[in-house]
Amino acid sequence: NKFIKAKDLPKLNDKYDLFISGSDQIWNLKCSGGDDSYFLNFVKDKNKKNSYSASFGTNTPKLDEKHMNYIKDFNKISVREKSGENYLKANNVKSIKTCDPVFLLEKEKWESMAKTNNDRYILIYEVVNGVNMINFAKRLSKLTGLKILVITSSNKPILGIKTLRDIGPIKWLELMKNAEYIITNSFHGLAFSLIFNKQFFIELLSNSDSNTRMLELLDEVKLKSRLLKYTEVDNIGKIQFN
Repeated sequence: NKFIKAKDLPKLNDKYDLFISGSDQIWNLKCSGGDDSYFLNFVKDKNKKNSYSASFGTNTPKLDEKHMNYIKDFNKISVREKSGENYLKANNVKSIKTCDPVFLLEKEKWESMAKTNNDRYILIYEVVNGVNMINFAKRLSKLTGLKILVITSSNKPILGIKTLRDIGPIKWLELMKNAEYIITNSFHGLAFSLIFNKQFFIELLSNSDSNTRMLELLDEVKLKSRLLKYTEVDNIGKIQFN
């Protein structure tokens, strides 16, 4: 596949019969850097414009008139959160709610991409510095005798814990697949904890607007009890995935 610059995207109009914009936080302007390409602004025929599981990344989305008009020009729209569906409905835009694309693959397919090993550990995966995750993991480690690994992009040192930075997607999958426990503040950390049937715990982000994705998913699977604020390490219980 060629790398295409934004200015070259209009050339694709005559080449393709269908365009699908998706997914994650493509309609969160702060996250995308205000890139209008995610709104398919370069597609001339509105019958070709569609979205799959587009996310606004917040429970209080607020688009300006220009970007809302881009969306109103779409043929078929699906979004990832109920809050996004409600927001569009309030703006007279019809959409349906669909799952994140990572759930479209069977568990076995994801497992086949990553090695299995007998290493037992507690895995912390943070997208931003966690507040209580490290302390909770240390208490859990003391209770279980398991070591702790941390996947982070932060340069902040964590004493006594092995820190993993700049790992690739396959290694990330391997670490998720083989963990005994997962503690995370990431939506996709939660998603793959569910896919791999892991005993997991979720810490919400300090910016409450950014927690919509995790809270709605936890609601759907009736596992809000796995939020750290509701969980004591000596009374953690087990998730019955059947």
